Amino acid sequence: TLPTPGGPIQVNRAVVEGDAGGQSLIYFWYRIEGRHEVSELAFQTRSAGFARRLVGLEGIPITTMRISTGVGADKAGADARVTRFMEEVLS
Repeated sequence: TLPTPGGPIQVNRAVVEGDAGGQSLIYFWYRIEGRHEVSELAFQTRSAGFARRLVGLEGIPITTMRISTGVGADKAGADARVTRFMEEVLS
């Protein structure tokens, strides 16, 4: 969960190893029709009109949101950087 000025949002979180051995902290989620979702499947199961949209009768505005930062030796510091960024950007 990431705090934002509009309230907390659920996100996916991963720490990945880079080619040079460094780690990156990555948060990602989807913005679907104005809502933040951790999975596009969550949207599909709640939307009665999804089948019509899927076959192209209606467009679905979906954006993948991703924020990443280097971890270094301080994973808590990386989380704090992302939290501060989210508060600034989504204010």
